[in-house]
Amino acid sequence: MLSFLILTILQSYNNNKTNKNNHFNSGGDNLKSMNYITNRIIPFLCGVLMSINFVVFWLIPIMGMGAIYKQCLKPFLQPLYLMMDKNYYLRLFASNYIYTKPEHADFISMSILLIINCSISIPTMFYTQLKYGYLPWWLIFCYYCSWVGIGGSMMGSAYGLAHKEVG
Repeated sequence: MLSFLILTILQSYNNNKTNKNNHFNSGGDNLKSMNYITNRIIPFLCGVLMSINFVVFWLIPIMGMGAIYKQCLKPFLQPLYLMMDKNYYLRLFASNYIYTKPEHADFISMSILLIINCSISIPTMFYTQLKYGYLPWWLIFCYYCSWVGIGGSMMGSAYGLAHKEVG
């Protein structure tokens, strides 16, 4: 990626150098180079920063929580989740009182787990920040793991609620 950035900057420099030799230059080189920077370089750098953020802060919790679930917790937690997810009365309540469309009652289990997760993790972060004035690294790591969820369930829930339930 770094080599692509260097190559892009060099190409931009060479294009500006050849435009200065043009006799019909109208003084728009600064505008063209500014457009190039805002259209090419800034989005590229933002993409690099987001990729680094993902690798440094999110990749380890995602891999770790997925591995813990798959290797250890799946035989214990999956039956509990399926029991909650297949509960007739919970689905009936959700379709009658919560969701406008009955088919959206499929999301009630994810919604309940997401509410429980948020009601524990977010107040814990606020309390720690307000009481001590900082957040320790271990708590930030635990917060990321809670947002990933066991086996990625919280990320999947947030995505599912944001994209599937609309309409």
